[in-house]
This record gives sequence, structure tokens and C-alpha cells, in this order.
Amino acid sequence: MRFKLSLLVRTIVFFGLCYLVLQLSGSRSPDTSPSDEYIQPPITVNDQNFKLSTDTVEKSYETPKPIPVVISESTLKIIQSADDDSPVKYHRPANTLPLPAPYSEDDIGKGGSGWCQSHYGLKYLYDLKKSRRSYCKPSSSASSLDCFGVDISGERVDTLCIAGSVIFDPGLFTLDCDLNDWDGETQYFKGGPPLRIEEFPQYDAYGVGPGTMLSQYMKVGHDSGTKRLWRDLKCGKSPSARNYTIFMKREGGTNLWHTLMEIFSLFLSMDVLQMTAQLSDGEMQPMFQPSDIPNSRIILFDNNQERVAYQDLWHAFTGQPTINFSDMPTDELECLENVIMPLPGASNPLWQGDWVPIICTDSPLVKAFSQRILSHYQVLDHYNTSTVTLTFINRQGQRKFLDQDHHLKQLQSRYPRIKVQSIDFAALTFPEQLRVIRKTNILVGVHGAGLTHQMFLRNGSTVVEIQPPDMFHKGFSNLARLLNHRYVSAHSSETERSQEIMIDDGQEVDPNDWHFKDMKMEDDDFLRLMKRAIETV
Repeated sequence: MRFKLSLLVRTIVFFGLCYLVLQLSGSRSPDTSPSDEYIQPPITVNDQNFKLSTDTVEKSYETPKPIPVVISESTLKIIQSADDDSPVKYHRPANTLPLPAPYSEDDIGKGGSGWCQSHYGLKYLYDLKKSRRSYCKPSSSASSLDCFGVDISGERVDTLCIAGSVIFDPGLFTLDCDLNDWDGETQYFKGGPPLRIEEFPQYDAYGVGPGTMLSQYMKVGHDSGTKRLWRDLKCGKSPSARNYTIFMKREGGTNLWHTLMEIFSLFLSMDVLQMTAQLSDGEMQPMFQPSDIPNSRIILFDNNQERVAYQDLWHAFTGQPTINFSDMPTDELECLENVIMPLPGASNPLWQGDWVPIICTDSPLVKAFSQRILSHYQVLDHYNTSTVTLTFINRQGQRKFLDQDHHLKQLQSRYPRIKVQSIDFAALTFPEQLRVIRKTNILVGVHGAGLTHQMFLRNGSTVVEIQPPDMFHKGFSNLARLLNHRYVSAHSSETERSQEIMIDDGQEVDPNDWHFKDMKMEDDDFLRLMKRAIETV
């Protein structure tokens, strides 16, 4: 009896301990979300309005004070889902086409958590690929429309589309598409494209993407009487037709960040099409492949002629001249065999959650994009790496850094063995900018698009960002972590408020908006910031 009682007690204790271990291993403190595990809180120096913080992959930091920015509930929910920070090995789906260059099988699974891989890793491409949806009934439509969609923002489903057999009837592109009836649809991939094209996002601030193209520049419908037009033009659906037209409506301005996000999204779109197979001439072939580049062109719908500085970047996937929609002929019909409506720049993964720090330590997508741009311009690394070069981004327009020459002169005097240079990147061609960046070890600048250049720094470089007072933007910090760069940031002190009326792009703006205010720092504060950056090299 005593033995049985002892055995019962030991059994109860054993299962009790197991339950306790499971509870402890599965729980997390509600105060340790991934948004605050690695970002260092502001440090007050000499009782001045100066804050210094350092983000590096190697260190774990204390929990900071809440970031004083407004984030939508849905966005915050998506960011916090990255709490699953355990490495997840994502495997390439079976029976898929080879990865486009320069990706490799070794890139699969890189990035850390499943959340990180679905935003910055190859899983992002595979999720798009498997979401493909055909919108036209093949038996009754002369045209075709296939779209892909993924939700990484928690607010919308970003889409990419490719249409076949499109007729340009001066002023309008027409698809003979007998739309599928989705009533009773059960095979709906979560996060895939919306069931109805009128539900596609149009990114109200910019009016870009497939949703805008389909609603403003294309007529999608079916009329049995119009099929003769497709027959007369011999504009029939044929997977073997290998001529491509890319529809692009850019987001305006000459901002480097906006431009690179658009081109990056175009690269991602073409990657998905290269990874997606369709039946062609009796065998499965990619929807787009590098051999199609000579027969591809871009039609621009924004007619912004000021963006010629980056015009040649659009030719990475095209061999034909780029034309403007306004220059299309007005007196003749044309059959477009394949029309690609890529993911817009505003949908780019790098543009999501940039007010919240993210624990993702690698990105095959970003690194491949950087490599493609450098290869496109044939920027090779044959520079002297024995000299440490600090490059200060010299802004000439709004948001200048006051007393810049004085600060840099002091810095050069303090560190004579370091090459300190101030570069006005706006005065250089883009290839020239890339060559400067590849020789740079420490990139310094005030918050702005110029810090996007860190995408092209050598691995392990240092990025220094000077932010306006009370700003806690995390976009460039997150990007540095994805690229294995070191990151140091500081806040400038308040500048005097201007009473002048300012005009930007023809619109009157508030001169006290941080976008238009100059920045300044005390001598000791600036040198202390530079010291922290130099110590990382």
C-alpha cells in the first residue's frame, strides 16, 4: 500500500513538473515584444537636448520608452507577429522552376523568423507565386488576366498582374475578359489577390499599381460582338507570344528612395513571373525569362520627364525604348501580347512598418537587388580598403545641416588618418554616386532619401543618421540590420522657426514641418557622435 501511494505521489509530482516546464517555455513577458528587445533608449548627455542611440546586431538592449508615433492597429498587429523569432527553415516548394539569378538555394530560409522570411526572404516570392488567380474564363475570353497578391502590411493585399492579348484602341487599353463568377469560391489563398479587380488597392496618396491601371487606363469586359477585332488583328491568347509591355505609373518627384522602391518592386515582380510556369509550345516555361528582355518595353503613365537621372535603371528588364502614354499613336490599333502591371513602390516590403524596429537580420531580396544594380552599372570593388573613408551627405535643398563645413573641419583635425569628405550626391550621376558609396566605410547624413545609399555600401559598413528632434523613424535602422551594417543615430537640436512662406512642388507648405527645417548640433555632440561611429570600424 505504501509503495502504491509513493508511486502515485511521484507520478503526480512528475506530471506537475512537466506542466510547469511547458508553461514556462511557452510564455513570454508582455513587456518584451520584438519591437523593444534590441533598440537602445535615448541617452541624455550634458543635460542638453541630445539623444544618442546605437543599433547593432551583436548587442541586447534595455526596453526603451514607447515610441511617440501613430501606428495603425493593423500595422502594429503585423509587426508584433514577428514575436516568433525562432529560426524557421523555409523549404522551396516541390516542382518549381529554378530561382532567378543571383538568388541561390542557400538563400532559402535566411532571415530568421517566418515573419522575416515572408517579408524580406524568398518566402515573399513563393507566397506571391502560389497566390496566382486567373480572372477571365478561357473558353469565352479573347484576353487573359492573371494576378498575384500578398498581404504584408495588414491593411491591404498588394497585387501584381499580367494580361494577355490586350488591344490598344487609341486612348484606352481593352481586355476581352469574361470575368469568372467567384460565388461559392472555396480555393481562396489567404492573402492572395482580391476576388474582384475593383477591390485592388490604388494607393490613394500616389494612384499607382495594377488597381489604378485596370480602373483608369484599361477597359475590362466581354462582348461577343467584339471578338472579330481580336481575330482581325490576330491578337489571340498564345503562351508562346514573347513580346512584353510593362505598365508603369511612378510616384512622382526625383526622390531616390521612391525611385529605388519602384525599381526594386519591379525586380520582385519579374522574379515572381520567372518562377511561375505556364504551358507554352507543349512544355512548361516561365511566364517571363531573361531571353524575353530584347522584346520588352515600358510605357510610362506619369509623363514625368524630370526623372531621367534614373531612366536607364528601367532598362534592366527591357530592350526596347521607353515611351510615354501621351506619345502613343492616336490613329491606329495595336495588339499587346503580354502586359505586366508590377507591384508598386509603395507596396515594397522595405516601406512597411518603418516606424517600428524589426528584428530581421538578413534579406536575400535586398542583397540581390543591390547586387543587380551594381552589376548593371559594372561598379566593381577594386578600391584601396586600407583607408577609412567617412562620407557626409551634403544636402543643398531643404533640411540642410547647419555649420557643416565647420563640423567636418574639426572632425578631420581630430582624426587625421581618416578621409573625411562632403559629397553633394545630387550633382553626380547615379553610377558616380555608386562608385563613391563603394569606397565609403562610414556614411553620415541627416534623415532623408540620401541614406538609401546604404543599400550599396560594402558589407559591415557604418551608417550614421541625424534625425530631427523628437523623431524616432526606424526605416534606415532596420535596413542597416538587414544588410549587416552598424548603425548609430542622434537627434539634432531645435532650430529657430521660420516665418517665411515656402513653396514645394507649387504648393504652400508649413515652414515648421520637419521636412523643411534645417538641423544643427553643438560641436561636442557632433564629435561624440562621430567618435561612436568611428569606433565601430
